[in-house]
Amino acid sequence: MAAMKLAGEGYVDLHIKHPYSQKSARRYVGVIHLLPSNPNSAEIVQLVHSINQSKADIEELVITENETRQARFKAIHDNCPGVMTKHLYRQIHCLVDADVKSVKFSWQRKDALHQPDKAVLISQMIKELERANPENELPLTQLIKKVASAPDMTLRIRRDVKVQPAANVVKLSGQKTMTAPLPIIVVQDEPFKAGQIASFVAAVERKQRSDKQSSTILGTFAGRQIEQIAPKKLNKEDST
Repeated sequence: MAAMKLAGEGYVDLHIKHPYSQKSARRYVGVIHLLPSNPNSAEIVQLVHSINQSKADIEELVITENETRQARFKAIHDNCPGVMTKHLYRQIHCLVDADVKSVKFSWQRKDALHQPDKAVLISQMIKELERANPENELPLTQLIKKVASAPDMTLRIRRDVKVQPAANVVKLSGQKTMTAPLPIIVVQDEPFKAGQIASFVAAVERKQRSDKQSSTILGTFAGRQIEQIAPKKLNKEDST
C-alpha cells in the first residue's frame, strides 16, 4: 500500500515543492500491475487516457499560441502559478494486454544534437564578441571564423540532456525502451518480471555508440558545444 500511495502522489505531483529545486524534475520510478478482472482497472485505463490527452492538448496549445520559449514559459506560469512544465507535460505509460514479460529500469544518459541556423549563430557570437572581456575576444573570434568557414550542413550544436530513468520493456512482440519518470501501469493477467533501478553513479563512463558519426569540436558557445561533422550521411536533425 505504501508503494501505491507513493505512485499516486507521483501522478499528481505537478508543482514546485520546498525544498526541492524547481530546475530538476522529480522522478517516481516503478511499475504497477493491474489485473483486467479488477473492477477498477477499466476505469483507471480510461482515466489515464483522458489525462494523457489533456496533457498533450495543453502542450500543443501552449506551443502553437506562443512562438518563443519565453512566451511559452510566461503563458504556463501566468495560468498555472508554481507548476513545473516537465511534470505537467509528461505522459503516464499504460500498457494494456501487451504481453509484457519483463520491465527493468536503468539510467539513460544522452546528448541532443541539432543543426543550427548558421547566420543566426554567427550573429549571436558577434553580439557576444562586442561585449566580451579582452581575454575572451581571441578565442571567440577564432570560433566565429571556424563556424563561418564550415559548410552549413556540417554544423551541429550538442547540448547535454539531464540523466533520466528509462524502462526496458520486453514484450512477446519485442523489446522497447521508454522514459520512466512516472510508474508504468501494466494491465494483463500474466505475471511478469520487474527489476529495481540501481543508484546512479556519475563516474561511470557512458558507452559510445558504434554508429556515431565522426565530428570535430570547433569550440563552445553559451554552454553548448559546436561541432563540424564528417560530410557523409548528413541528417537535418540528429540525436544521440
